[in-house]
Amino acid sequence: MHRVIIDTDLGVDDAHAVLMALLSPEIQVEGITTVFGNARVDYCTQNVLYLLEMMGRTAIEVRQGAGSPMMGDVVLAKPLGYERNRQRSGMALAGTLPVDLSPHGEKGLGDFELPALSATTAAGNAVRWLVETVLANPGEIEILALGPLTNVALALRMEPAFAAAVKRVIFMGGALTVPGNVGPLSTANVTLDPEAARIAFHGGYPIVMVGQDITRFARLTPEHTAQIRAAGTKVTRFLDDVTRFYGDYYFSREPSLKELGHPIHDMLVAAYLLDPSLFTTEKLYVTVETEGAITRGQTVADRREFSPFEPQMDVCVDVDNDALFDLYLSIITQKIE
Repeated sequence: MHRVIIDTDLGVDDAHAVLMALLSPEIQVEGITTVFGNARVDYCTQNVLYLLEMMGRTAIEVRQGAGSPMMGDVVLAKPLGYERNRQRSGMALAGTLPVDLSPHGEKGLGDFELPALSATTAAGNAVRWLVETVLANPGEIEILALGPLTNVALALRMEPAFAAAVKRVIFMGGALTVPGNVGPLSTANVTLDPEAARIAFHGGYPIVMVGQDITRFARLTPEHTAQIRAAGTKVTRFLDDVTRFYGDYYFSREPSLKELGHPIHDMLVAAYLLDPSLFTTEKLYVTVETEGAITRGQTVADRREFSPFEPQMDVCVDVDNDALFDLYLSIITQKIE
């Protein structure tokens, strides 16, 4: 049994991962902490509360966390034409991506409107709760980090013993061999708070990077979507609804994906937890660029044979996509009604 805390900026692909964890008998979700990213943190918290209410799992602890980066407002790389594009599209509030860079819509779940919720807030401080829960269960809790790593970094800063008590961190983000998705070399979950990512990368606990080197090419195909619709459960109806908006975003930018399908990045974190044998990993020293005007947020691996740095991270470099989606569909389409 995997005991996990899910740290999430709950958007569309996060919803796939969270529901996969909630539906798996091999995962015990101890709690969910929220962070800014795909939407404002309060919207992300509302989305978490809705999923738990939908699943009848409202006993799971929810705590709202960081609403902005450790060092202030989001600073995206500024390529040529940045100011013109910024004025044309408008930047989102601090703590979110610009609207034209997000497939999640303003509130994280596309154009899905949440119904009235029994609970609308998450009491308590996420970082303090994260520290207290991990320290009370040393070596037992794995953190599934689906958004910017701000809460994890703040926990490390708050309590030095936190690192030794964490069993493992599995996070989605970064890219070593492919272009970025919000900058030429940077991905959203790292770029939204590079300083936090750098701290979290070097926390001293076991850490796994499930990055866009593989998540970008693990695509939810039209055939997979047909299986989801055919299942006809409350979970698959909800996922089909919110994922339509998400898919349309990808298809509008890359029309060829209509035939190939689109990624659901965060889902791979839950899949790695359940079956790491599906993944090929490489042990590497990886850090985060925080200074460059164009490279800020880049994840950088040192592959030099004579590198003075000790590898600290297991980086996913390949995945068996067919087996991955077999696992995903077997969990997400199960009859629960």
